[in-house]
Amino acid sequence: ATHGSVQTMMAGVLSSSHPNVDTILRNPAANPLPSWHPPLDQFVARRAGVDLTVRPNVSVGYYHPDADAMFAAGTAISTQHPSVQTMLTSVLPPTHPNVDTILRNPSTYAMPSWHPPLSQFMLRRQPVTFSV
Repeated sequence: ATHGSVQTMMAGVLSSSHPNVDTILRNPAANPLPSWHPPLDQFVARRAGVDLTVRPNVSVGYYHPDADAMFAAGTAISTQHPSVQTMLTSVLPPTHPNVDTILRNPSTYAMPSWHPPLSQFMLRRQPVTFSV
């Protein structure tokens, strides 16, 4: 249910008589492709996989709020917050939505179930202590 509409993506190449692609893909057992249909992989442009083991070490203070809890609560980051998009550019796939836009209005964005926790992109510094 969270996948974008394939029908919409392919509207420019489908004939007007083509059955709704989203309906077919939601229940392929009930909607088998005819033997003459081209393989579905022919219509998919694959890009290099995203290596989810590579994480930037975005250094944050020990006092930094819990990013996952803030996102889940729909709490926006400050407009004065440094650009998270810039900090994560090296690991974001090219089609990733702008992170700053998402974090400034998290209640309008659903985190996909497969997305790594935001905390995995952060390296929390130890608290500073003083001896007197």
